[in-house]
Amino acid sequence: MTPTQIIRIRTKIIKLRKILAAERARFGDYDDSAGRRYSILNLYVSIVDYKGALIYLRWFFKNFPDDTGFPFFWVEACMTYFYNSKLDQARSMAFNAFMANPYIWEVFFTGTATAVPGIEPSSNWEGQELALQLPYRADQEQFSEFATWLQTCLAEPKIQELIQTYFELNIKLSDTPVGPLRTSLVEQLYGLKI
Repeated sequence: MTPTQIIRIRTKIIKLRKILAAERARFGDYDDSAGRRYSILNLYVSIVDYKGALIYLRWFFKNFPDDTGFPFFWVEACMTYFYNSKLDQARSMAFNAFMANPYIWEVFFTGTATAVPGIEPSSNWEGQELALQLPYRADQEQFSEFATWLQTCLAEPKIQELIQTYFELNIKLSDTPVGPLRTSLVEQLYGLKI
């Protein structure tokens, strides 16, 4: 990336942050149905400014504490924390990325996504097609250190246990009718955290 391109991206980041600030000033809160809040992190990662991305994530989680994000955002957040040596947060973001799309890390490592029998995505965010659009790959030179760490991270017993629980709950959900049992399963599924 040329210095001119980096300047353009930094200018775009400033513009997007000003738009978000103007919304807050005008409405007293953020109305970001356009998803600008996610684009900003992507722009920081694209220019390999992980320090700027970390500062942005602090602001993001302060202003959007209950945001569910989307798979690529969690991947970028994981990278940001990793490259800033905040491994506990990176581990948490790695699991968030998996929860948002269970195929995301398989695509990162292999470039392919294998369907899991008995599990149907409940939204487009969880589908294989979206995961296959992930622009980051383990074999890209700039991510080799991150990929090595991530492979170890995802193999940790605690994370493996959470992943297994995720799949078990999803399989149960696939044939559980609407009612109290299904509600309980959904609450358990979305309560999975590191």
